[in-house]
Amino acid sequence: MSCYFWDITLGGALANSWSGIHWPIGNQVVVNYHILFAISSLLRLLAAFLVLTFHEPKEKGIPVLIDFMGYSILRWISLGRELFPHLLKKDKNNNDDPGENDGI
Repeated sequence: MSCYFWDITLGGALANSWSGIHWPIGNQVVVNYHILFAISSLLRLLAAFLVLTFHEPKEKGIPVLIDFMGYSILRWISLGRELFPHLLKKDKNNNDDPGENDGI
């Protein structure tokens, strides 16, 4: 069985066993779902910090990964120049790049 099944089962069991919890705090009443949400948030935050401690022997590192992702996004954006060249504005010398030949 998958871990997802056990997560749902444990969450349902806790929600059922904590169904009688009603704590008034100001104008808000804290119920079992609020507690489950808070516990889930804390565990996910802990997992996010723990993932930073794991390193693979051949990993490139975060800066290289971000640089690669940025390059991929820029390459995807520039694809529009190739797909829709008729939308590019041409300057008076009929160049594709207005800054290429400024008449100098």
